Amino acid sequence: MSYENNLQGFQKVRRTDVPPHCVLCPLPGHPGTHVSVRSMVDHESRTDHLKTRGWAFQELLLSPRVLHFTTTAMAFECDTCTIMERGPGSDSLFGFDQGRKRLVYAADSLHLKYYDRWLQIVQSYSHLKLTYDSDRLPALSGIACLVASKTDDQYVAGLWRKDVPAGLLWYVWPCRPLGSTFVAPSWSWASPPAAWTFDPERRRFLKLDVIEACAQLATSNPYGEISAAQLVVSGPLKQCAANQLVKKGPRFFGLKSEKSLTVRFAFDAGHIDTQASRLIWILDCTIDKTLDVDMARLSKRRETFLRPHGLILEQVPGEESVFKRIGAFEIFEVLGKDSDWHNTGFVTTTITLV
Repeated sequence: MSYENNLQGFQKVRRTDVPPHCVLCPLPGHPGTHVSVRSMVDHESRTDHLKTRGWAFQELLLSPRVLHFTTTAMAFECDTCTIMERGPGSDSLFGFDQGRKRLVYAADSLHLKYYDRWLQIVQSYSHLKLTYDSDRLPALSGIACLVASKTDDQYVAGLWRKDVPAGLLWYVWPCRPLGSTFVAPSWSWASPPAAWTFDPERRRFLKLDVIEACAQLATSNPYGEISAAQLVVSGPLKQCAANQLVKKGPRFFGLKSEKSLTVRFAFDAGHIDTQASRLIWILDCTIDKTLDVDMARLSKRRETFLRPHGLILEQVPGEESVFKRIGAFEIFEVLGKDSDWHNTGFVTTTITLV
C-alpha cells in the first residue's frame, strides 16, 4: 500500500525503502543464512498511497480482515484490533485509525449512532482522491448499503431521509473549483471536492422540517450514481444583498454593518460576486443559538472551524421557490435578542433545494 501502482513493490522494492539492518549471527543448521537485527523504523514518515485513494476506503472498512504490506512492516487489521509486525501498541505509530472499523461494525441498536458514524466516515472519505468525480457516490455505496440495513432508512444523494438536517450542515475547506459534471445536488456533501460534516454533539440544536426527499438513479444501484435529486423543506428564510458582505480573513465573510464579528459566511466556492444587484437567501436550520455559541467558545479551533447554523442559498433563475446551495453560515456571537441578525427578518417558508 506504500506504492502508487502495481508496477512497484515486492520484486521492485526501492533501496531507500529497505530499513537498515545488521547481521547478528548465523542461523544454526542453515548454512549461508544469518539472523539480522533491523533498525528502528520511523512509521510516521511513511507515505501510504492506498490510504489516500477513495475506492480503497470502503474495501478497507468492509473487509473483516485486512493484511497490509508496506515498505517497513506488515500489519493485520480486523474488526477488533490492529497489530503491526513489531508487536501490540505499534499501530498508533503506523497511523491506523483504530476506531474506523468499529464505526462500521459496532453492534448498536440506536439509529442515531449509525448516523453519527456515517457523518464521520463521509468526512474522512470526501477528502480522498478519485480518478473520476462521478465515482464519488458509488465508491461509498457498500458502506451506505450497510447503514441502510441497520437503520431501514431512505438514502438520498449521500444523505439519510431521517437525518437530512444534520446531513445538510457541512462546509468546504480548503475550497477548490467545482467540477462541471453533475455528481450530486448542491446540498449534498458529494457535490464539492471535499467537505467537513456536522458535529453530532450539536444534534439538540437542529430544527428543519423535511417534507420530501427524492433522487433519480442513474444506474440500478440504489446507493450509486444519480442524475438528479431534490429536497422540499420548510424553515426560516431571509433575503440578503451580496454587497452587504465583506471579506474577513482567508475563509470567511462578515456583514459590513457589524463592528464586531457576529455572523460568518463561508461559500462553497470560497468566494462570491458581491455586485449590488445580486441577492442571496439564508435558511436557518438550528435553534438555541445562545447555548450553541457558548459551547463553541470552549473549542480550541473555534476561529478556524465553522459550526454551521444554516445554509446560504441562491435562487434558480426562472424558478420562484427553487434554490441551490452556495455556502453555509455560522452565528459567531450573540448580542441581544432584539438586535441580533439571526432574530430579525426570517419568515418560515417552504422551498425546494436542488
